[in-house]
Amino acid sequence: MRSRPPRHIPLPVLLAAAYALAPAALHADLYGRAQHGGRATGQAGALVARADEPSAVAYNPAALVRLDGFQLQAGLDFDVPTDDAASASGDSSVEHSIQFPPALYASWRPQAARWALGAGIDSPTWRLTEWDNALFAARFAARRSEATLFAFRAVAAWAIDDRWSLGGGLRYLTGTLGYGDARRASETGAGGSFDFEVDRLAEASADGLGFDLGVHFAGEGWGFGAAWASAVEVEGSGDLTYTVRDLGGLPADVQAAARVRFRTGRSTLTEDLPDRLTAGVWYAPYAQLRLEVDVALARWSGASATASHEPEVVGPGFAIARRDGWDDTLSIRLGVEGDLAESGWRLGGGFALEPSPAGGAAVEPGAARGDALVYAVGASYRVNETITFDLGYSFHDFDALEATGQEEDPAARTTFTSRAQAFAVGARWTF
Repeated sequence: MRSRPPRHIPLPVLLAAAYALAPAALHADLYGRAQHGGRATGQAGALVARADEPSAVAYNPAALVRLDGFQLQAGLDFDVPTDDAASASGDSSVEHSIQFPPALYASWRPQAARWALGAGIDSPTWRLTEWDNALFAARFAARRSEATLFAFRAVAAWAIDDRWSLGGGLRYLTGTLGYGDARRASETGAGGSFDFEVDRLAEASADGLGFDLGVHFAGEGWGFGAAWASAVEVEGSGDLTYTVRDLGGLPADVQAAARVRFRTGRSTLTEDLPDRLTAGVWYAPYAQLRLEVDVALARWSGASATASHEPEVVGPGFAIARRDGWDDTLSIRLGVEGDLAESGWRLGGGFALEPSPAGGAAVEPGAARGDALVYAVGASYRVNETITFDLGYSFHDFDALEATGQEEDPAARTTFTSRAQAFAVGARWTF
């Protein structure tokens, strides 16, 4: 095929490339990330059936045999989430700190080979929920919840024939788990007994190992894909720290006693990522337009989160067993993509229904987002035969969740509301 001459790069593409160097904030989904890269973000994560870019390493490794030569893909997200809690005791919001959850994928298929290899780094879960109000009414249930995990992926694919292929590989997860809440305590000094609050925080460097399998079919004008990601138990040990609130306001002898009592200890945290099965079909009514529908099942009912510590020095242990009441979820994602003649531009859009596994008695402040409707748009620009830029945007509209048992008064009702916007940029190279 004769290569196209380089095109002039429009200003929006240059801005998108520069934007890729900016930091990324917390992702819009507390329960796992379905969107990796600008193109997938712009189509609400519906890509398992096509998977026609190096992110197939994550979406469907079996599709890697459809990519020629050596290809590279890099991207970053920038998310703007808002989480609020309201009750008769007062309102509060989540403090979202800036993070960097990048994605980098590479694929290699020798000329005319029936096999391909791939590798990648991404963040399948990037959750850091910290309620910023010191007197957050539900702080005794949970004030901080963290699972910031990177996945290192190594996969291979094999073409059974010209249309069917299989793939699979290993997924190593590593990162930080954390959980924090508040407790009431007291100490007795020369002046009598003094009451105060103690913030507890357990953090651990954790890791776990899983594997992925995929199948892919490439027909004339349509195709099918399915991928299964195994459950992963992520576990690690770390510190259990106590912070006595307003310690300086207590008498000196009470301060000394509190420092001895609330010394740093050790804890072990475990969080399960559920196994997920995603299947999809794409169809091209004509060559310039492609439609895809994906469904994804996540088995949250079998995924728990636990914590164990040295002997507790204040109150009961962390009450994170609520997650045992989470439900399985079935997500539906629709993506559409069309070429704008020979301009090098592709426009995309998407819609998704992403149910929440948490509800009823399973709601807790560390994971309090309801079912989400996701609306997405995106664009790609192919500069030449070598490089393509991607830009995606999605808006996540979450249902409100109402729960009791979050405050010291067990009958008090707390309402959690959330919404988020996600921006994603990326670039793809073919060598």
